[in-house]
Amino acid sequence: YAMPYALNLNDTERVNYLNGYLEYLLRAV
Repeated sequence: YAMPYALNLNDTERVNYLNGYLEYLLRAV
């Protein structure tokens, strides 16, 4: 997950990206 990339996404893609990132964080724990 490259965080700076999220800054260039539209709203729908950003939501999907954030959901994926949160899921990744949950797995990391």
